[in-house]
Order: sequence, then structure tokens, then C-alpha cells
Amino acid sequence: NHKDMMQILIKNSVHEAVLPQQGFILLIEFVYGLFVTMVCPYQNILKHCLDNDIKIVGLADHGSVTSSESLREYLSEHGIVVFPGFEISTAEKIHIVCLFSDELDFVKLNQILGDLGLSQTSNETEPSELSCLEIAEKIEKHGGFWYAAHITNDNGILKIHQMQHIWKSDKLVAAQIPGGLDEIDPDYKNIINNTDKIYFRNRKPAYINASDIESPEDLDKDNASVLIKMSSPTFDNFRMAFKDPESRIRLNSERENSYQSSFQ
Repeated sequence: NHKDMMQILIKNSVHEAVLPQQGFILLIEFVYGLFVTMVCPYQNILKHCLDNDIKIVGLADHGSVTSSESLREYLSEHGIVVFPGFEISTAEKIHIVCLFSDELDFVKLNQILGDLGLSQTSNETEPSELSCLEIAEKIEKHGGFWYAAHITNDNGILKIHQMQHIWKSDKLVAAQIPGGLDEIDPDYKNIINNTDKIYFRNRKPAYINASDIESPEDLDKDNASVLIKMSSPTFDNFRMAFKDPESRIRLNSERENSYQSSFQ
């Protein structure tokens, strides 16, 4: 049954032959910095990906794609699917993470950065002159995917306040929270639960966990990744999963509950 297949995938996902058609796939936001370059061999990163059954990695350095290109190549050569991208700041100073198909090279990704009002020569933390919703339209045009990053922390859409028009937009389909849904800061709980009248949405966004990775051991943390149900680890299937987050997306903290509710 689905419950058994879920357990097989999580515990034995290296055995491709037993992967169910509804298998869960792990995604992380992987911010790659100088610290990792200096002291962390790529083999250690790969080992922790494999140890944690991570099948897909989203690479998102701030305002840059070239700094993580060699890591992307290494992980791809060793069987990890990599969705490249970047984290940027919108004109409102909201941080968002943008991911794209693994078929795009860094030249095309840099062209997309330029289309968003940013360039390889600009300050990597400099905000775009485009609004969040304008960027969302361009990301869609380029076949990409974006989510609101660390929404309850600095430069997060909820902590900035007065961003209801963006929060309520249908263009926002995913939002990153720091941990489990039961760990949300009380100041934002009503918004997250969609009971705040000012921030009320017709449909909740998909809540995901992702994390800055400063050492391979960070990959072991529950809030570094999220479970996404896909028939195969492609970018199209990844995007499709967010059209049905209730049945296709789980936080690691929800795994036990999902066995009892969704996979009987």
C-alpha cells in the first residue's frame, strides 16, 4: 500500500527499482558560500545528501549563479538532480528564491538575472528595481518557480508588514517557514492558518522548509528539506506538485501524521 511504499522510499531511496510512482522527493535550498568552498569537500556534501535520501537539490546563492556552478556539476554527475537558481531581493526588499529547470546553463540563468534588473557585476545583495509581482511574472515567463523566503524573519514578506497585496496574490504559491507549523511565531500564526481577515487568501500557499547550508551537517536537520510527491524528479513535476500541495507536499515534521492520514 501507499504507506509501505512511502517507508521504502524514505529508508531505501537509493534503490531506484522500488521507487513508487507517487514517491516523495526531497528538496533543499542550498546557499553556497565561501565558507563551504574553503573547508568542505564536495564529497562530504554528497554523502550527507545520500545519507538523508535527498534526491533533488535547489541551488540558490544570493544574486549569483556562477559561484555554485562547480558544485552543481559535481552533484549532477553523482546522481543528484539539481535545480539551479538564485535568491534575490525585490524592490520591496522581500527576499525570494527562484529555481529553474536543470536543463538551463549558467549563461541563461545570468540572462534571466539581467531581465530581473540584476546583473553579474552588480552587488549580489542589491535589490531589483522590479516589484515582487513583476518579478513573479517574469519568472513564469522564463518557465521558473519562486517562493517567498524566510517569511517570518528579516526581509521576509510577513515581517516587513504591509505586503498583504503580495501575500494574497495567486502568483504566490509557496512560502518558506523556519520549522514545523506548530512552531510558528504567535505573531504570524493567524496569517499562516489563513484566519487573519486582512491577509486572507482564497487558497493557502504551500508551506515548505528550506535552509541556508553552511556545513554538510546542516543537511541532517529536518528544516533543511521538504517532502514533495512526484512521479519522477523533473522540474515540470516539481512545479505541478505545488498545484496540489495538500496531497503532494509535507514537512519533515509531518511525516508521522501523513502515514496515518494521507497514506492509509
